[in-house]
Amino acid sequence: MDAALEARAVTAAYRRGENVLDEVSAVVPRGEFTAIIGPNGCGKSTLLRAFTRLLTPSAGQVLVDGEAIAGLRTGEIARRLSLLPQHSPVPDGIRVGELVRRGRYPHQTLFAQWSRRDEEMVAEAMRLTRVADLGDRLVDTLSGGQRQRVWIAIALAQDAPLLLLDEPTTFLDIAHQVEALRLLDRLRTEGRTIVAVLHELGHAARFATHLIAMKEGRVVASGAPTELLTAELVEHVFGLRCKVIRDPDTGTPVVLPR
Repeated sequence: MDAALEARAVTAAYRRGENVLDEVSAVVPRGEFTAIIGPNGCGKSTLLRAFTRLLTPSAGQVLVDGEAIAGLRTGEIARRLSLLPQHSPVPDGIRVGELVRRGRYPHQTLFAQWSRRDEEMVAEAMRLTRVADLGDRLVDTLSGGQRQRVWIAIALAQDAPLLLLDEPTTFLDIAHQVEALRLLDRLRTEGRTIVAVLHELGHAARFATHLIAMKEGRVVASGAPTELLTAELVEHVFGLRCKVIRDPDTGTPVVLPR
């Protein structure tokens, strides 16, 4: 398997005491849409933070493109991967267009300032996320769903081959959730590697091509949704008795609680 990201026996905690991740090993295949699933508090978001070096493991290591992420410069990491966190602070008085432009900062250097390419990437990111008409709006006047689409636009503007998102459908209604996931699927088909923490099993089964299932700070299973998402796994991971059937149109698993 060609790994874009890999965790090798990663142990991590936010403070001294109980570990949130306990010797976690996981592989994110290049060019796939990987969904990290599991109950609340199992370590999904923590694993995402370790993948991006926002959290330093107390043991083990994270590799990006086969290189230890601990040894890479911050700017190099930003050019390789972009992260949409679960909660993002917004500077006071900033407008949408200005905020999305910040996604291009990793590509700026002393000798390579703002270019036509930067402008094109920002415009395309705002078009894809349907926020182009919000460019002059103050971010703090937007609805929760609009803000979420702006943050996705920032991640797209960064134009990194690896895109990591922590609960990207938060604040979105069902139609916009599906729209966002279809966008991520399209980006995968265009060559990007997508990693997303998802709570909705139906969304993970329908749009992801690879799953990582977690429970109590450990990875318990990984693989293609059609092979991994069984009634036995759902009951083991979530404590939910269910029936898993196949969607007649897509062939993907559908979880029906008993």
